[in-house]
Amino acid sequence: MAMVVKNNMSAVRTLNTLNANTSALQKSLAKVSSGMKINSAQDDASGYAISERMRVRIRSLDQANQNTQNDSSLMKTAEGAVSNTVEILRALKEKAINAANDSNTDEDRQTIQKEINQFIDQIDDNALVQFNGKYLIDGSKNNASNTAQTILLNQSLDKGTATSSALTSLHNRAGDSLNIASTDKYQISWVQNGVITTTSGEVGSKKLSDILNIKNGDEEVAGLQEVKSDGVVQVLGAKEFYKTSTPVTLTATHTSEDSDYSYTYNGTYATNASTTGKAALTAATWTTTLKKSGNSGSTATATIVNWDYGAQKADGKDKFNKLVYTPDKTEGLAVSAATAGVEGQLSGLTISILDQDGNVKKAANAALDQFKQYQRAENKTGDMSLNFHIGSEANVAIKVGLSDMRSQALGLKGSDGTRIDVYTKEHANAAINVIENALTKALDQQTTIGAVEARLEYTSTNLTTSSENVQAAESTIRDADMAKEMTNYTKSNVLLQAAQAMLAQANQNSSAVLSLLQ
Repeated sequence: MAMVVKNNMSAVRTLNTLNANTSALQKSLAKVSSGMKINSAQDDASGYAISERMRVRIRSLDQANQNTQNDSSLMKTAEGAVSNTVEILRALKEKAINAANDSNTDEDRQTIQKEINQFIDQIDDNALVQFNGKYLIDGSKNNASNTAQTILLNQSLDKGTATSSALTSLHNRAGDSLNIASTDKYQISWVQNGVITTTSGEVGSKKLSDILNIKNGDEEVAGLQEVKSDGVVQVLGAKEFYKTSTPVTLTATHTSEDSDYSYTYNGTYATNASTTGKAALTAATWTTTLKKSGNSGSTATATIVNWDYGAQKADGKDKFNKLVYTPDKTEGLAVSAATAGVEGQLSGLTISILDQDGNVKKAANAALDQFKQYQRAENKTGDMSLNFHIGSEANVAIKVGLSDMRSQALGLKGSDGTRIDVYTKEHANAAINVIENALTKALDQQTTIGAVEARLEYTSTNLTTSSENVQAAESTIRDADMAKEMTNYTKSNVLLQAAQAMLAQANQNSSAVLSLLQ
């Protein structure tokens, strides 16, 4: 080997090895100190990209889980207020039942009324409950299909009972006669805007519609409707077709003999057109003539130029402009308020049949006094329901509508502040039905909240599990094997020290050339 002084190749090679060992030691040190084998895209580009996407998902899942916890807290806040309202309604019913007892004097009933007034005021206070500044059960968080409209449904009368049925001909669901005589008396109480009104008279030849198409003076309060087996509230006294500038298409279907015609107005279901309306349709061109007693299963279609259906389109609503849904497909009779929405709604109805001596006829009362089921109807209002975002992706949410739990929406108070009263036995009995309907609505809201809370709990558990699983997957990609990295670190450290020693030796070897120059 030649002895040179300009280029010490042994030292150069040793220096390169030293630099490589230093770089390896730095990488091992970074992995050991961070606990990760991938600290930058330089370490593993594809692994780094996968790991970063997983980290984004983990944070998204954790935030969704936090959302779920916050949503659960919100629902618990609402549930607490609704639960308290249910307790108050139980107390209200207890007070109303007490007031209905004639062992009480007028002064006693006035005292009971004071308690009732305070209870109703507390219900309004409960409805002002807030979470993070948001009112929850004051009606501001309703969804469009959950806006309150009272429908009082009776399904205890004989199947097929019509609104035109005479009181003396009524039978219960089992087919037994109610034994109502023409000489019997009827008493009816209803509650509208918190005001209890009563009316009475002799049965005579009166029909159901005579006593249940309720009016207060000349103002229509409520109307009786038939609920057919398809679960749709039929329209009574449907209005005639009238002239309009917009042509309409109407299809009539006759499903079976002696059945009512059903109509489709521009693709939307409608029922029971009036006689005058039928005449107007007949004047148009029909592909088939439908008769009451024939053409079973036939369908006819016509384009009716310059005619429309009553004062509103025949869009399958009842005469009070509400889409009404019944709980099942059992035929029955329904009474709904003439005024749309909460304003002026009918919140209670009580019917009693008395014999000539003033004794209550139990069988008749048991069947007739059953207009107590609260039904939902759809007001065409904006959707103000809550959206609980519970997922790591867009539009993964629970939609929750919270009903109006104020006393007016529950039928306990009118728009003018008038509360239900128990000053008389009759008023107390009517109040009992109002409170029962309010209880049904409040319990429905309470169970809805409970169901959402249960779902949120399962959602939180699922999000936690998902986050854990994604984190475990990310760990296999990015986390360092500390035993392996410590071994590599120790090796790199020893090699670095060895390289440093050898570099010193290589530099020392070149100094031997100086002895030749002496």
